[in-house]
Amino acid sequence: MQILLSASYVAVAALLLSLNIASAWRWQIKTVSIVLVSALYIGTYLGVKELPGWPSRAELPGYFRLHWGIVTEPDKYSGEQGRILVWVEALDDKDQSLASPRTHNLPYEDDLALRIEAALRLVSEGQKVTGSLHSEGDGEEAADGDASTQNVEPGGGDGEAVFSTTGAPPDVHFEQMKPPKQPTKSVL
Repeated sequence: MQILLSASYVAVAALLLSLNIASAWRWQIKTVSIVLVSALYIGTYLGVKELPGWPSRAELPGYFRLHWGIVTEPDKYSGEQGRILVWVEALDDKDQSLASPRTHNLPYEDDLALRIEAALRLVSEGQKVTGSLHSEGDGEEAADGDASTQNVEPGGGDGEAVFSTTGAPPDVHFEQMKPPKQPTKSVL
């Protein structure tokens, strides 16, 4: 796909060059057309990464559904840095989808990897898991202030699993998706 797209731009540039050499157009028009085609090359280079579905390095949505993730730990032998890939779908406050699922590439962090792996256990059990980003002052940390080892394993007294990360990058809170609210029915 990328080769075909690149070849098409080369063909357009060659056609433009041949038209500029053989035409009697004013030099201002020739210059503008060359600058415009050159700008399209740059725009294509920056935008083509979105075509094949490469992971985005953009910030996660504020509230999302976690579909799946892959945690790759750092390799000291090869020097490769770890990364975390998550497939998420942006949701509104009523848990309705705002966009198609998107892959996000996150830097590896042990704490975040533990939370994502715990959330993935719920997903693999058939549960729907939502996540949300929190700033430092949101008060989502564990009661004793150390959320780095708390609530990693799913389960709890009321049947809900809650996970959170603290620190950068990013501060994410996972929980089971709440059942949809049923509309109130009036008596006839």
